[in-house]
Order: sequence, then C-alpha cells, then structure tokens
Amino acid sequence: MGVGMRMENAIVSNLVYAPQDVARVTLETIRQRRGTKRRAVLSGIEALDEFLLPFWPGELIVVLAYTSHYKTSFLQFLAKNVADQVWAEAEAEERTCDEMSVFVSWEMSIEEITFYDIARTARLSASTLWQGLATDDEMVRVEQAGNRRAVMPVWMLGYALGDANEIGTLTLPVVDKALLDIKQKQGVSPRAIFLDYLQEIDPAIRGERRMQVMDNAQRAKHMSRRLAAPVFLGVQAGRQTQDREVKLPHIGDGQETSKIEQMADKLISLWIPAKDYPIGYRLNDLDLEVTPNLLILGLRKQRGGESGQILPLYVDWERNDIKGKMDTFYGEQIPI
Repeated sequence: MGVGMRMENAIVSNLVYAPQDVARVTLETIRQRRGTKRRAVLSGIEALDEFLLPFWPGELIVVLAYTSHYKTSFLQFLAKNVADQVWAEAEAEERTCDEMSVFVSWEMSIEEITFYDIARTARLSASTLWQGLATDDEMVRVEQAGNRRAVMPVWMLGYALGDANEIGTLTLPVVDKALLDIKQKQGVSPRAIFLDYLQEIDPAIRGERRMQVMDNAQRAKHMSRRLAAPVFLGVQAGRQTQDREVKLPHIGDGQETSKIEQMADKLISLWIPAKDYPIGYRLNDLDLEVTPNLLILGLRKQRGGESGQILPLYVDWERNDIKGKMDTFYGEQIPI
C-alpha cells in the first residue's frame, strides 16, 4: 500500500465515530465544561455579558469592523480580560498559572500593541508614551506597569520593532506549531487565541486572493477545535457599510469573505459614530446622540443564544478601557 493511500485511510479513520465514541467524546466535553480544567471565558464587559453567552473551547468568534473602528483594540481589551481571569483562577486555586491568552498580530508590532497595556495600567495616555513625552514621575509608573505586564499571562506572536531577527512568513500553520511547542516545552496552554486580522494573515496556500482569505478563516475555525480554545478573529468590513446611516456592519459585510458568518459561532460588529458624524448628531434609528466616547457594539450572531442586540458603550480611547454602557455615563464625570 502506497504512502498516499495509508494517509487517506488514516484520515478516514480519524473522521469516523461509532455510537460509543460519540457518547464518550460528548460526555467528556460536558464534564470538562462542568469542571475546572477548561472553563469558559467572559468578555469582562458587564453590560455585554448579560446577553452574550460565554466563549467556549472550539468556538470561532468573529469581530467585524470597518477600518480604524476599534477592531484591534477591542481584541486586545478582550485578551487582557481573559488573562486577568486566568490569573485570578490560578491565585484562587493556589497553583501555577499554566494557561495563557494569546495575541497574534500581522499588522502592528509587539511594542505598538503593548503600549496600550502599559498606558492602561499606568493610567497614562498611550499617545504620550508613544511620542516619548512621559515625565520622570510618569516613567516611574511606566516601569511599575512594565513589571506587571511581565507577569501578565498574555503571550504574543508577531514582530518587534527592536528585534532584527527575520521572523519569516507567519501563517496559521506556523502559529499552530508555535502554540503546540509552547504547550509541550513549557506546559502552558492557550485559554483563548486572538488573531488580528483575517485579511492581513499570511496565506498558507497559493491561488486567488479570496480563496486564500477563506482558507485562513477555515484554518482559524480548525485551530479553535484542535487547540481546545476559543479563537477570536478580527475581520475588516467592506466599504458598503459607509453607504448606510447606521454604519454598524451587518453579518455579511466581511471584506473578501462574506461567508465568514457560516463558520462563526458568535459574530460581534463594532462602529465608532464620531468617525463618521459630528458630535451631537442624532442617530434616530438608534435613538442615540453621537458623543466622543461612543462605541456601538452589535451582536449579529450567537449560536445557541439570542442575537440582534445593539449596545452603546463608553470607551476611554487613550487607555483602551471600556468603562461600561454609555447611558450610565451621560452627564457624569468619568473617573480618571
């Protein structure tokens, strides 16, 4: 028997589940979800978690937004919240933290992304740090924030501005291999994986651009199953969103991959109205007024739960901090 035939037979064998196997793997999943080994994670946004189901291993969560409408920062905010949850669980159970939140970026450097973590912890403006304008007193807080970031279980894959090493092509198979290598050699498993973003991911196959993007979307879904962790996939929305008064992306608005909704277990869309309308403009369809800190979040799909909810959120852009539901803060001073 040839090598090709043996490989095909092995693949077929791995796809077949007898009734006893069906019951076994399903019961194992139920036990895991009830136990402590593989808990679901929450967004950490209280107003959102009221109707958003927890993120479970094996799920693909799509975050859809037009360019410069908070897609990357939202993924980063969630990654930090997952890390906080993982750390708190390890402390409560008095054990070593053996899980991680993983952030993979193809667009921004490690330093650019981490500026927001440092700024948020130090309670400083990220732009102040980025421009090198921090005072001596502020740098003390920055160093303290850096020490805290050093123990935060958020691992990153990508490139660093100050690293001259050539990283090569960062395809999803390479990401898979890297995470499996970390698990085997260092004993740390991913609790959640954040991929930023679909249209920038290096293709793993040759061919037409649309097919490459679709292939990466499918690989992201398979990664969530293989690594038993929810995968959050940033997706850029197409220009058609700009033709509507309410520009919150719809479920089929993914640029170059309108069928992404078929693979997503949850689909969250984002829109910053102040980027498209003047402050004070009335969004009659949403019964909202445009304010500088307004972020509109829409839950477009939720497998196993209700969807269609639209949530106005207050965001401190400089520190990438979602304070909560917008109407909570109308007319109030936001604590700095």
